[in-house]
Amino acid sequence: MVFKIEKFKFKRDFDKIQALGYIQILFICMAIIDEWSKGVLSNSTLIIKLVIFLSIYRLTYKFKAKFNYSYWPLATVLFIYYFFKAKLPFLFNIEIYHLLYFSLMFILFLEMYLLSSPIYYPRVMWWEYDFRYKDDLKVKIQMNELKADGRLTDLRRNAGCIHLFNDLPIGSYFEFIPEDEDVFYKVKIISKRIEIIGRPILYGVKFLLNDADKKNKFNKLYKHYKNSKKQKQELKLSDFKLSNE
Repeated sequence: MVFKIEKFKFKRDFDKIQALGYIQILFICMAIIDEWSKGVLSNSTLIIKLVIFLSIYRLTYKFKAKFNYSYWPLATVLFIYYFFKAKLPFLFNIEIYHLLYFSLMFILFLEMYLLSSPIYYPRVMWWEYDFRYKDDLKVKIQMNELKADGRLTDLRRNAGCIHLFNDLPIGSYFEFIPEDEDVFYKVKIISKRIEIIGRPILYGVKFLLNDADKKNKFNKLYKHYKNSKKQKQELKLSDFKLSNE
């Protein structure tokens, strides 16, 4: 899998996300050492816990750097761990390490929120093989002389993911029109994910919403996307019931 992202602004934004990881490393080391100083951990447990968490953070850093989806289950396990450790202050005396775990939970939540964008991690229904039920919209794109068919597979936070077989440069602009609509939307390519040769390229795009009219058009597109998703879910449920009669 190859992932490329636009330089400058979004590259700097991602560097800030990685900086949150370094802050978590600092806080987890402080929390573990504070637990040890309070007698909660023995000397051997201190070393083992430090080694385990430093290894986990090294792994999450690699996953984020490559935009590997394995980041999410690992981050979820960490969040649950921090949640239970941060919950202790509400039941017992507050210690410094309790507050550090609470801070870690908040920082990790912020990191996960920033990464949960179609630009970094587009939602992919890999378990759904029947295109009738996939959460996407058929679109036609236009870029200079190029015209091609694609699919809008994710739409969140003023960004989206469009699947195309055409290889387009990062940083370029194109317009697309959804099926059954007569409105064109202009987007900028921010990221490009090439999963498997022969499969569509996943483009993380940013909508250009620099005036009220474009924002209203985007809101209509978002409602259309949500309604289409709901209709496909109802269709799948209806077909499932028919097949079991």
